[in-house]
Order: sequence, then C-alpha cells, then structure tokens
Amino acid sequence: MSRGISLHIGLNRVDISQYPGYTIPDLSGCINDANSMRDIAVQCGFSTTDQLLDGQATAMNVLQKINEASSQLCSGDIFLLTYSGHGSQVPDETGEEEDGMNETWVLYDRQLIDNELYTCWQKFAAGVRIFVSSDSCHSGSMVRMLLLNYMNENNPGKRAIRKAFSESDIVQFSKRLEAHPSRSLLVGPARKSIPIAASLQNYVKNKALYQNIQFLTRNAKAANEFPASLIYISGCQDNQLSGDGATNGVFTGRLLTVWNNGAFNGHYKTFYDNIIADMPSDQTPNYMTLGSNLASFEAQKPFTILGSSAGSGTSNNNAPSALPSMQAPVSWNADCLPPCFNVDRAGNPQYYVEFATDNKLFDAANHENERTAGNFYASYSDEQNSYALENGNTYTMKAYTWEAMKNSPIIYFRIGSTIDYNWNGWKVSFNDSDYASAPSMQVIPGGEVPVAGGSVSNGAVSGGTGGAGTGTSGESETSSSRIIQSVGSGGSNQSGDVRLVQQLLSQVPAAEGGTPNIQIDGICGAGTIAAIKKFQTANECAASGLFRPDKGSVILLYIKSGVASYSMRMMEELEY
Repeated sequence: MSRGISLHIGLNRVDISQYPGYTIPDLSGCINDANSMRDIAVQCGFSTTDQLLDGQATAMNVLQKINEASSQLCSGDIFLLTYSGHGSQVPDETGEEEDGMNETWVLYDRQLIDNELYTCWQKFAAGVRIFVSSDSCHSGSMVRMLLLNYMNENNPGKRAIRKAFSESDIVQFSKRLEAHPSRSLLVGPARKSIPIAASLQNYVKNKALYQNIQFLTRNAKAANEFPASLIYISGCQDNQLSGDGATNGVFTGRLLTVWNNGAFNGHYKTFYDNIIADMPSDQTPNYMTLGSNLASFEAQKPFTILGSSAGSGTSNNNAPSALPSMQAPVSWNADCLPPCFNVDRAGNPQYYVEFATDNKLFDAANHENERTAGNFYASYSDEQNSYALENGNTYTMKAYTWEAMKNSPIIYFRIGSTIDYNWNGWKVSFNDSDYASAPSMQVIPGGEVPVAGGSVSNGAVSGGTGGAGTGTSGESETSSSRIIQSVGSGGSNQSGDVRLVQQLLSQVPAAEGGTPNIQIDGICGAGTIAAIKKFQTANECAASGLFRPDKGSVILLYIKSGVASYSMRMMEELEY
C-alpha cells in the first residue's frame, strides 16, 4: 500500500535581525496557504502531515523534515511539499548559474538556496513521487537585469567563478537601484519578495555559510542521477513577483479554486493549465519536471497517494485516468511546412493519430466507406510509415498527409494511446459516437504577411495563437501577429508560438544576438532556449531563456527582426 507524507511551510514574517537596516514586510496569506494545503493532504489521505510556520520554519528544520521523508518513503509513495512565503535571489559565485543568480526561499533564519533542495531530491528512492508547490517570488525582471549587469561589469566573463559579493558592492548597487526610474517595480506590500538590497545584505552577513553551501551543492542541478519523479509548480516565473492576499496568496487561491475541494478530475498538466488560465498577466506559474517515470506520475490526478512501482509504466491510481490529447495550432497556413502538435499520451508509451476533413469520418460504423486518402488519415494504417505507432511528446504531420488535406478549411484530429502493439491499456481521446466533439485546426489559404527586410509566413505567425485571430493576409496589429503563450525555458511552448520565435530569431543578424541557422521546427529544445538566451544577453535583457507575450525581450525581437507592426508605441511598453 502506497503512503503519503506532506510538509507545509508558511511564513508571514521572518527574523528581521537577519536583515539589518531594511524593512521586511509581513505577509498576510502564507500561514493560511499552509493550512489550506495541509487540508488537501488530509482530505487525500496522507498518513503524515507536518507544518512549519513562521519561527518554526528554520533552514535546519525544513531540511531535516525533507530528509526524514526521503529516508521513510519507498517506490510508489509520494511526498508533498508546499511553501508559501517570501522568495528572493542571491549571487551565484560558482559560475554555475546561466543568469548569475540562485533562487531562494526566505526562511525564518536564513535563505534556503535552490541547490540545497536539489541535493535533497537526489536522496529519495527510485519510484518515489515528489510534488512541490511554491507560492513565492524572486527579485522581479527589472531588478534581475540591473543586478546581472552590475555583476558582469565588475566581473567580466559571465560563467567564470566570481569574486565574493561584498559590502561595497551592496552600497554601489543600492545607489544604482535608487537612481533607476523603474525602482517602483521592485516590491510592493502585496508581493512575496523582500527588497533585493536586504537579500544581498543578508548574503554578505552570512557570506561564509552561503559560499560553503554553493560550493558543496554546485553540481546538484546537473547531476544525472535522479531516481525519484518530481513535479514542481511555482507561483510565478523566476523573473516575476507573486501576489499575496488577505486570505490566500494569488497562486494558492487560484490552485484551491481549480482543485474545488477535490472535484477536479484531470491530471497534473491540466491542473497547471487550469491554474494559469485565470492568473494575472504579470504572474505566470511555472511547471517543471525532474527524474524518471514521469509519464505515469503526470497522468495521475494531483495529490493521489496510490501510485505505480518504479519502471512499471502503469498506475494503480483509482482516480479516473486522463485521456490522451493533442494540442494543435489554432490555425496554420497552407503554404507552410506541416504543422506540429504537442502530445499527451496519458501515461502510455505509444500512440497513433487520425486526421479528417469532416468530423463524421471518425464514426467508422456509419461513415467508414466515405473515407479516402484525401479526407482521412490514420497512422496505424500508413503503409509508407510501416504501420508504426508513434512515441515522444510531439508529432509533426506527415508531408503527404498535409499535402492531401491542406486545401480543406478545417482539419479535425484524434489520438489514441497504448502500452504495446497488442493494444493493452488502450485509451482514445473521444469515442466514435462523440465525433462532434473532435478538436480541429483552421487552415489559412496561402499568403504571407510582409515585413521589413524579409517576410514572416502567415502560418508561422498564426500557428500558435491560441486566440481568436485567424491570421488572414494583411493583418498587422492583431493577436495573430504575436506569440500568445510563453516560449522558452519553463514556457508553454505551443508549437506555432515556438515556430514564430524561431523564424524571428533567424531574421536577426548574428552580431545582434540572432541565430540565422536555427532549426525552424516548432519544437522548443535546448538549441532554441540557447538561441533565446543569446538574443537576450546580446540585447542586455535578463537571460532567462523565456519570452513572454508583449514583454520587453520578445518585443525587441520583433522589432530587430523587422516586423513592422511593432511600432514605437510598443517600445514604450518594454518591461525587461
């Protein structure tokens, strides 16, 4: 029988003696957040539910509780860790961090560096599931950029091991911060971040301790051995701020609404998708996974205790199983290469796809005799592909299928997944009789949107809109000319959005941070993230590796790539 252990950390206040000379605002909803998350754990049957609140939440107590859990849990068990409190960042002196900063949880007595948590995760046994929910924030994108620029000015060579951040550095950086016209962006009373100068002062005050921690844990994130499975959902991106509230934090409050006292029946990714659907535009929760056997874990209902043993690929979860699904571009241009789809296999290792120009063709009993090579495709019947089942998290439509169907105004699709070729564990996104519910993608007739210095294909522009824009020729300021969801490290990475970013990066000269030879495939892999960071670094943006819609670095990308619709009015909206 699987068992669950949970730990819930909530800090409305910290030990202000550790941050001399600075006001650390008390928060209102963090203890409530810890109580609410503990209520969920009790509701779901966790056998042990611990809390560390305010003064109890010291670094030693937190690490001890996590390590106790790692020594008690075995394959099939689950550990739930929730944190609500201030978040911040401290300088990375090892040269390990791409952006020069380590994210932290601001505990009662000191800051807990993210590398310390990575070291803890590596102690859990194979087959243990770890779910972490963190409602906190860091320094904010503008402060992050200013601090990174300051550090690079004083330590050229971003990835080199840096000299220790000193008291004089704090004085100089604080003066620069006070003189900056955007200092109002730093921290407000309803934000879960301490003043960056206070964080730096605390770092210098305990410099020997933090230096030892960084050097002892500096390879934790790069370690290949990670036997457990981890899903991490945070209240915002690394360069954003999380909102506090009188009852609950903004993120935790939204999580509780989606959970709906247990009525939610989707899996972890749909849980996350539902949470971000109604979050403020300046706070985008992050979703991250680490470890092995993730497919079966992600396919479960959140907070489920019953789980599969390591490597089984199946689940004992009594909650309703998630169905496989495909995420498609809202629209795609007929002149473009075949569209790419994100695939959720619902825990099964293999899958097949079907496409139709009329949704009733999915109803085999009544309309199978109407299927032709031009109006219906099933990968399991594809002789050219040796009738093979697919695997992986993305699927690109075969060129011959796209050629046969691209003149239809609508293409419908369906996915089924299975454990093996004997169709064990078979699941399908909808039954034949439910063909009217088939999801679809609009096909836009051929044409291009002209831009200065080249062109952006309308398919690439509209392919990942996720919105109402149809992407018809000639549009310049509509939503179809912009990415709608985030692209890059920790982003939503819808294939059309990714393809558009890749197209734009290819149009920027290499001397200005562009990557002319980038592969334009709609897949956000390591190469695309590296190209995003290269552009951001070259243009003095925070090199987060993430583009968010209508924020500074992506707007700059549009302008530098020659997209005429990004006028000087958009320049005024820049938020790095």
